[in-house]
Amino acid sequence: MKNLFICIILSVILCVISTQSAFAKKYNVKVNVFSNENSFLRKPFSYYIDFKQKINLASLKMTVAGKKSKQVPVYVIPIAKYKALVYFMPHKKMDEDSELYYVLSFESGKWNGKPGGSNALRKNITINPNLIPNYSFEKVTKTVDRFFTWAGRTSVVNWKLQDFSHKFISLDKLKSTCRVSTKEAFLGKRSLCFTNGKPHLIKLNGQERNVLISGSARLSRNISLKPNTAYKLSFFVKITKRIDNEMNFQGVGISLSFLDY
Repeated sequence: MKNLFICIILSVILCVISTQSAFAKKYNVKVNVFSNENSFLRKPFSYYIDFKQKINLASLKMTVAGKKSKQVPVYVIPIAKYKALVYFMPHKKMDEDSELYYVLSFESGKWNGKPGGSNALRKNITINPNLIPNYSFEKVTKTVDRFFTWAGRTSVVNWKLQDFSHKFISLDKLKSTCRVSTKEAFLGKRSLCFTNGKPHLIKLNGQERNVLISGSARLSRNISLKPNTAYKLSFFVKITKRIDNEMNFQGVGISLSFLDY
């Protein structure tokens, strides 16, 4: 039976359009910012970009679309080879359901891997530590242990992997898996690859229904949070294969469990 859905936790890759000059290739990327809040304060935005090749980070410029002479402050932080986190300051405050349009320009050249850009913007950027241990799944360990819900050989340190939930253990021919993979990566050399197969017909509350069974991964320990503190949760996903699974839904989900209070 063919696997019907493969999802790899990875990154969002932004494609670029290039033009050729005598000395370097020049690139222009459209950047759109959308706000659905009642009032969005004018503060730095950030986004990841995979350049996929050597570029001159010092050449990065960001202008308001249609107004080449109106630049906005930009600060870039390399996070991996040819990948970077780009901060910029919107040129005006945003209202509810509004959108701003920009053009990011840069040139090919030596990749020095050093942060740079507007020093004034850098002072307004707060880069907090990532609370997720082993968030790029780089630390792995060989194991001969087998569990009812997982049958892999290389596990991820600080994570618990499952091919399927324990409540589906009585079902036959389960094709879902959760494995560490080196075929795709965002920060380092590894990612998590999820695979699932055709839906299973099960009885739930006396009624038959199709259930799509998937692999999952969760942290092996809790994360302590501080009261009255805002946290940001984000992750990178790449869908590598999508085939009709006889259901209307295919996707990737994440869930949070809040313990104590």
